[in-house]
Amino acid sequence: MKLRIRQLGLFNGLWGEAAKSIRSMRKDAGLTQSQLGQKLIPTVDQATISNWETGKTPVPLTSYFLICFICGFSPEEKTKQLLESQQPENKRN
Repeated sequence: MKLRIRQLGLFNGLWGEAAKSIRSMRKDAGLTQSQLGQKLIPTVDQATISNWETGKTPVPLTSYFLICFICGFSPEEKTKQLLESQQPENKRN
């Protein structure tokens, strides 16, 4: 049971970091939430992007990867950064 709770905490933390990452990438690319939503396949509205960025709803993995590409970032690097942000300090080295 403890492992399951720990895994849920890791999962929730990961999505929280993904939310911050989406906002950061979008702003770095100079896009509004609406503009980013229109570039996704399938397109999504501004409210959906807002919900992803605030962590209200988790971003689908495929959409996260598309956002990385659209904003000019490597999905592999961004995913690695997200995973590393969830590691305890003493395990990162």
